[in-house]
Amino acid sequence: MLSLNDIIDWKDSSVPDPKVEQVVGVDNFQDPWFLRKGLELSKAIGVIPGHKGTGFLIANSLIMTNWHVLRQPDWAAGDSIVFDFEQNEDGLSTTPDKIILDPDTFFYSNEAFDVAVVAVQGTPGLTRGKVNLRSLGTVFEDSRVNIIQHPGAGFKKIAIRDNGIKFFDDNIIQYWTDTEKGSSGSPLFDDKWDIIGLHYRADNAPAPAPGVGKIYFNEGHRITAIIKALEDDNPEIKTML
Repeated sequence: MLSLNDIIDWKDSSVPDPKVEQVVGVDNFQDPWFLRKGLELSKAIGVIPGHKGTGFLIANSLIMTNWHVLRQPDWAAGDSIVFDFEQNEDGLSTTPDKIILDPDTFFYSNEAFDVAVVAVQGTPGLTRGKVNLRSLGTVFEDSRVNIIQHPGAGFKKIAIRDNGIKFFDDNIIQYWTDTEKGSSGSPLFDDKWDIIGLHYRADNAPAPAPGVGKIYFNEGHRITAIIKALEDDNPEIKTML
């Protein structure tokens, strides 16, 4: 445990007029609504247990996930999306809500953008809300990627720490935000909780310093590119969102 003398030495009292508080690096302050809105939005995000991925409502009866989670209609047939699969503050599981997928009503997949859109039974979006594909977020240098997901196809988690963007272009976003297997198909959000992308994998690159090895990061496709592909392939989707 640090003593008072340790703290005084660490502060470096030789610096003239030392600051007592300051922003260290990037400003991490958030308003209280940030937590409320993220929690409300999380109701529209669930786990796809049969194929161990994450999905989210984009309309009253449609979900989006990855192509590699649900590649074709027969993969979706008999599977489901389970909402409210999470733990409360006491570590106890809440009551899950299982919704059956309905690929006979609608199914779309695109390998290039690793995206699938599938109908579900009923209209869960009426009560749960949905991720609005008409309210798109912004991506810029030093912006953040927040992810609501089911890592390991387990309990729902929200990743909002150490979540800076490493690189982006018109098609992809690379970021430091944590994910695991099972997080595939999770929506990527900016700090206003507007969608900016769809998570699909981890990646790596050589470290800039020789002998350090590789650096690892996560990657998603830009939602703007996905929407364009979706509307080009299925113009009728505009009336369904």
